[in-house]
Amino acid sequence: MLVSCGNSSSEIIEAMQAGDVTKAQQLYNKKANGNTNIEKDVEAAASSILENLIEQYNNDAISEETVKKQFDAYKEMIGATSTFSEAEKKLDALKESKSSFEKGVQLQNEGNATDAYKKFSGVIENDTNYPVAQSYMFTIKEQNDEQAKALMAQAEDYFAQQQYYESTCAAEKAYILSQNSEVYDEF
Repeated sequence: MLVSCGNSSSEIIEAMQAGDVTKAQQLYNKKANGNTNIEKDVEAAASSILENLIEQYNNDAISEETVKKQFDAYKEMIGATSTFSEAEKKLDALKESKSSFEKGVQLQNEGNATDAYKKFSGVIENDTNYPVAQSYMFTIKEQNDEQAKALMAQAEDYFAQQQYYESTCAAEKAYILSQNSEVYDEF
């Protein structure tokens, strides 16, 4: 925790660390107005506080709405500094990742494994959902590979029966499912 002892920034930072954004804003407006030393201290403290908010959001300790309100308040207080912009980019990436995970689960529950796989692949490593998304992707890939093998066997049967159109259709479906061109090329 950053606490700057002996100057006016310490009260602001303590309010920020306590999560009292309103008090921090009031103190900032009162004490930091034009004082670059206080502004620098507060911005340095804001970095770890914003990271903490992102982590709380990632762990579902606070909602997207809460993290947005607090980010907006800190942005209003310290401005769109590089510290704030970096934290905002991380938060936006995490929001997009969580959205991809939720959409992937929805698609998987609807039986749309191919699109679910694509959504799960958009989950970033620092998202707490990442291990689950990877597990779902592994399961979907295994299921697709099994279906592709069955379709290739069916394609070979059609080919042996000189049903070339049906054979090609089955082989194309197998290729789409497995994304394994070697299996398709062997056919």
